[in-house]
Amino acid sequence: MKALHEETGLNALRDELTARGRQARITCGPDVDGHPVLSTDAVLEIDGRDWAVDHCLISRPADLPPAMA
Repeated sequence: MKALHEETGLNALRDELTARGRQARITCGPDVDGHPVLSTDAVLEIDGRDWAVDHCLISRPADLPPAMA
């Protein structure tokens, strides 16, 4: 369940960046694929630059507005 939630969140981030005109793709998942240095949930390439991404769940009030829709 946790892995599916992470995958859904990471795909949503990629899709939102793409919708905003960026070239974005998930190049690997170090937690799954292994990586010599990183232990993040994904490496996301945005406009040719790699970013390490960690997906985390936080508790928050139900009325807290999101940073973006």
